[in-house]
Amino acid sequence: KDKTLKEEAQEARKEFNVKVKDLIKGDNFFMDKVDPSKAKSDYTAKFNVEKWINNVSGILKDEWVVNLKAMAKKHPEMFKNEADVFKVIKEIKDNPTHFFKNYDDEVALIAKPLKDDKVGNIAIKKDSGKIIHINKTKGKDLERLNRRNKAMLTGTPTPATTKGSTTNVEGDLLQHSFKNSTQAKPKKNLMDDIKDNIKNKEVEKKNKKSVKQRLDEKIQNDKKARKQRIEKIKQVIARKQKIDKVRDKKNNREIAGKIGTYTLKNLIKLKERSEDNKN
Repeated sequence: KDKTLKEEAQEARKEFNVKVKDLIKGDNFFMDKVDPSKAKSDYTAKFNVEKWINNVSGILKDEWVVNLKAMAKKHPEMFKNEADVFKVIKEIKDNPTHFFKNYDDEVALIAKPLKDDKVGNIAIKKDSGKIIHINKTKGKDLERLNRRNKAMLTGTPTPATTKGSTTNVEGDLLQHSFKNSTQAKPKKNLMDDIKDNIKNKEVEKKNKKSVKQRLDEKIQNDKKARKQRIEKIKQVIARKQKIDKVRDKKNNREIAGKIGTYTLKNLIKLKERSEDNKN
């Protein structure tokens, strides 16, 4: 009887292990050691993705890679364990419904409605296929993502409706800096860097042009001031010459008058003498 009970217990244990194994088994990801002491320490999972998904999202790698333990640790309020993270990624990967424009052009943003009025979304590096973030939020968050996506496509700024805390149940979908990131500042994408460089060069060019204009204006002002000084000097000289000329004429008239009076007196005297001699 004891042997029968023992055999039944062993059979039940085997059946339980098989169910657990099937539950957490997926694409290239197995945790077939139910005993924690014998469990695998490698929590890296790889997903083979259909080509059309990568074509739409712009991902260059045919295989996506993720550290399940890191993702589960990042959002314990969303995921119970690594298997929960794996299932959400697999659901999105198998049938993605939304491809959003992301703040960072180097990161693809893919989402899909899930069961229980939830929505899952993942961020994937386009060049490496590495999944860097995953969220499982309330279904209404999909509306916010659609609004943000529309605003980004039309160039309309949107208010920051999400919080930066990783404990927010609504999720902080794909902000540029994460709580566990070693990056202190948000990473700018390549287009932003190019635009900034062009803008800086234009400003620098404008500033250089302004300096040249200021120098040209100074030169022109100096020339104008010098010309005005020369004109004033010419006017002073002309005025002096005119005064001198008037003075010369006056002096000449005075001299001429003096000579005429003297000559007249002499003539009178000569005439008087001539008349005396006649008498």
